[in-house]
Amino acid sequence: MTWAKIDDNFPQHPKAVLVGPLGRDLYVCGLCYSKRARTDGVIPPQMLKHLAPGLPTPVKIARQLVEAGLWETVDGGGYRIHDYHDWNDPAEVVQRRQAEKRERQ
Repeated sequence: MTWAKIDDNFPQHPKAVLVGPLGRDLYVCGLCYSKRARTDGVIPPQMLKHLAPGLPTPVKIARQLVEAGLWETVDGGGYRIHDYHDWNDPAEVVQRRQAEKRERQ
């Protein structure tokens, strides 16, 4: 199991307030997906509808996240969580730690 880091002030951050509850939900689901899948903050476009099932317009909400500066677009499609590595370890570090833990056990 891995842990994604998020500031406990995030729900009241001006960017999060701007995107509203649906945007905040998609952002957090994207963060959890990226950490779990070890994508280093990258979210492929085909994953949008799977991140938070039930969201009425995930593509529209993703655009709002980009406009607010929470996500960035990447070449070839998809999104990158802004400043992901400022708060979350790169996938290679997570994999190394997990391997070290397995060896100790």
